[in-house]
Amino acid sequence: MPHRKFTGDPLGPGLIWVTGLVFLVAAATGLYLFYSVLAGPDPVDKTRSWEVNEEEVMAWMEQSAEAEENFNREWRTSPDDPEVFEELELAIGLQRKLRDIDPGDAFGASSRLDHLLSRLEDTKGQMLFIEARTNSERATELVSQGDSISAIPLLEKALVNQEWINTHLQGSELVDRGEVSRLRQWLSSLETVDAVASVETFWAQGKAAYVSGELDEAEELFDRALAIQESINLNMPGSSHVRWMLVQEIRDYQRRIEAARMNHRIEQLLAATPEGIESGNLERAVNLQALLNKRYPTTEYADANRLNLLKSKLATDQSEANVALLLEQTFLLRECLRKKDWQKLRPVLLELEGMVRDFSASFTEALLPDPEIQAQIRWLIQMEEALPDLVETVETHLIEIPVAGIRMFDAEVSQALFERIMNQNPSRWPGAERPVDSVTFSEANQFCERLGWALAKPVCLPELEWVTALNEKPQPAESLWFSANSSFESQPVRSSSPVGRIYDLYGNVAEWVTLSGGRQPAGLFGGSGADVWDAVRQEPLNRVASNFRSRWAGFRFCVSE
Repeated sequence: MPHRKFTGDPLGPGLIWVTGLVFLVAAATGLYLFYSVLAGPDPVDKTRSWEVNEEEVMAWMEQSAEAEENFNREWRTSPDDPEVFEELELAIGLQRKLRDIDPGDAFGASSRLDHLLSRLEDTKGQMLFIEARTNSERATELVSQGDSISAIPLLEKALVNQEWINTHLQGSELVDRGEVSRLRQWLSSLETVDAVASVETFWAQGKAAYVSGELDEAEELFDRALAIQESINLNMPGSSHVRWMLVQEIRDYQRRIEAARMNHRIEQLLAATPEGIESGNLERAVNLQALLNKRYPTTEYADANRLNLLKSKLATDQSEANVALLLEQTFLLRECLRKKDWQKLRPVLLELEGMVRDFSASFTEALLPDPEIQAQIRWLIQMEEALPDLVETVETHLIEIPVAGIRMFDAEVSQALFERIMNQNPSRWPGAERPVDSVTFSEANQFCERLGWALAKPVCLPELEWVTALNEKPQPAESLWFSANSSFESQPVRSSSPVGRIYDLYGNVAEWVTLSGGRQPAGLFGGSGADVWDAVRQEPLNRVASNFRSRWAGFRFCVSE
């Protein structure tokens, strides 16, 4: 759109106007003096509070003309410099003074003032128009370079300038309502692009902060991303930038942040007393975990198992006195068994059974101090009459080995002994005095656990290091049960020649042994009646899985003092 053009010399008309104005002022002054002589003193003019100083008026008129001349000169050289309007505004101010002291407009100040004000708006409009076009062109260049963010403030300024022109210069050729619409559309488009970029930035930064544990920072970033994206979704329903799934993802992370805060508080409560969780803190932790599970069930911090465990600990904590009594009675039971005080055993067992029953009924969420105590009590009551003979039989056949605090059973566990303890017999070759066979690693450990209840001492399978520490490998194969003389079936325990005082450490049935620590199986040691002695002597350990079951697999046990 072309700029308004100004032609002619603005200085010439101004001087003519000033000269005419001076002539009119002189004529008016003469008429006034002539009238004053004829009419005498005039009444007081209440519309004026002071007399006109002709010299001051002339000075204002000259200053106004000079200011306007300066403006015209500067406007021709620097039309885009806002400071050029200072001279024009000075001229306008002087004309306002002239108008104010002359309500009758004898000096023509009102018309001159209107002219200057119109000139001010017109020239200001041209300057704003130039600035608007310059900003628009610069914004176009920035957008082409991919810098939409920097283009936005330039377009905003261009829009403000064009709106001012359209409002204040009605009828001017600078008025362009289509340009306003175009700028608004363009600005809206760039703001949307900027908003989408901001959402992506805040979203990525928020996730990074969440992963690093900066929950406050992550929450602030997610809030920003959510606010912008929701605004886009609501205000631009048909746009490709509408992303409701992203809103759901952001809200999901916000829920995870809240859940993480609650989880952190739970951990603080649980860590408040390292030596024992106080009931107050633990109860608050239980309530907080229950609330977390209810509000945020899909987060990684919702944990029903943890809640149940906390409830159990709380119940146990609340039943501390009862637990102490249970522990005391359990200690009495073990003392009776250790001292072989069979007379006191039954009343102690029955009282402990009643206490456990009452405890479980009163504190349903509490953990017993010994989870196996109920099974232990039931088994001991069933075995009560057989316990004295069982304990004596076992202890008679325990021998010292070169391992401190450990005694080993001198023979493989017989089917009779296994059946007394376990009330069942898995053996493939039946015979009370034959070694029990077809026993898995787990079943052998269950036997040791029950026998430990009767002895009130730890009972376990031998460790591989213990049996190799015996370092006793007999030379004559005829004295051991191997393939050469076993008839390929198991033989009664203690029917071979002992090595030292130990029977069948090699041959008859292979025996389960453990790795150091006793938790994991090392395999089957010593070979069996199906093996060749020379091969077993070279490699006595057969590594098998814990669930291995064979008619040639048995075991013996050790007792810790």
